[in-house]
Amino acid sequence: MRFKRVYIEITNRCNLNCPFCVPHQRENRNMSLKDFKHILQEIRPFTSYIYLHVKGEPLLHPQVDEFIKLAFQEGFQINLTTNATLLKEHLSITKYLRQLNISLHATNSLEIVKLAKTIKDCIVCLRIWNIDKDIQNKKMLEEEFGITIPKQENFTLGPNLFLSQKEEFEWPSTDSSDMVQEKYCYGLINQIGILVDGTVVPCCLDHNGEINLGNILKEKMDDILQSERVQNIIEGFHASKPVEKLCKHCHFKE
Repeated sequence: MRFKRVYIEITNRCNLNCPFCVPHQRENRNMSLKDFKHILQEIRPFTSYIYLHVKGEPLLHPQVDEFIKLAFQEGFQINLTTNATLLKEHLSITKYLRQLNISLHATNSLEIVKLAKTIKDCIVCLRIWNIDKDIQNKKMLEEEFGITIPKQENFTLGPNLFLSQKEEFEWPSTDSSDMVQEKYCYGLINQIGILVDGTVVPCCLDHNGEINLGNILKEKMDDILQSERVQNIIEGFHASKPVEKLCKHCHFKE
């Protein structure tokens, strides 16, 4: 089993409170460098690509530079998602990244875009994932780049600089009354998530760890993936029949 994306949440703390991102219900904490190194060793047979993202702002972690250098030295392709408010203090790490994803649902977006334009040693992807509401940021980008941005999902702004546009989605919640009976999903098929305490979840949208598949700090990753629960989830998705309650309330694919 190989994953195209393994999401690792090195912190679930954030310095902003954007309306796009619903708050999690877990204790705020940072992952230790020791635990991160252990996780890298456990996932090595299963992926080459890690994404430092689930909840929280990774650049808020006091050792984030060390985390990224370690993952780079271990041979991983590193993708980092950030609100970029702290990016200026961490520009030296961009040379270790494959891709830097910058959410524009933050403050001072023009300043952040100008900073993003100076980065030349990795792919930079600006994100507007609520295009029906965020007209201001789109206009700002059009003025900054002197272009008209079409309504398409991915758009090239310059060399190694891209814009990702999506409609706002609803975070899955078992409190929702809407349910889906048929749905194919990439959770546990090409992606998996690891929360800050080591909890393994099917995807990056299970931000509260409701589908707790095991703990990578206490169990072998291979044993977690071979569990009956994991196999049932995978078989269900292949048949477009979600089996977990949270998955039945997830509308991301729609």
